Amino acid sequence: MSDNPYSSPISQSSGGFSGSIPPGSDSFVKQVPVVGILMIVGGSLEFLVGMVYVVLGFWLPGFVVQSQAIGPSGQMSAEEIEFMQKILFWTYFGMGSGGAIGGLLRLVGGIQVLRFRTYILGIIGCIAGLAGVATCYCSPISLGFSIYGMIVLFQSSVRQEFASRSGQI
Repeated sequence: MSDNPYSSPISQSSGGFSGSIPPGSDSFVKQVPVVGILMIVGGSLEFLVGMVYVVLGFWLPGFVVQSQAIGPSGQMSAEEIEFMQKILFWTYFGMGSGGAIGGLLRLVGGIQVLRFRTYILGIIGCIAGLAGVATCYCSPISLGFSIYGMIVLFQSSVRQEFASRSGQI
């Protein structure tokens, strides 16, 4: 037993959990759990924001009609209101669905990456997570996590580690 109080309580001889890193691993392989955790956090945030945008897509057009009915004297015609409702619905629904689907794929991919299970789903999660840029709110998170995730996941040592743990890539 080691005298180091900061050492992991899981010994390598017991096998540890499926996401444990062997001691002599490449530095990129050691970053894979960090990428997985960041993908899970970012995917959760992007999914939630995307769902809020989808709800706004259904709620906001009705709010516009209500505000025009009691608004200032510069009333819009019925055709203009209908056009505005369609634009608001499709804009918010498109932004929200892109962010929600991308966030969900990033979340699932992050769980698989954290467990060293599915390499391809991790790459798909990083790429699809870029759809979170459409929400504007998650743009920095989406860009940063995707770029960092792809840099780490595209390393040959990381691919070899995934292949050795799952028997496939």
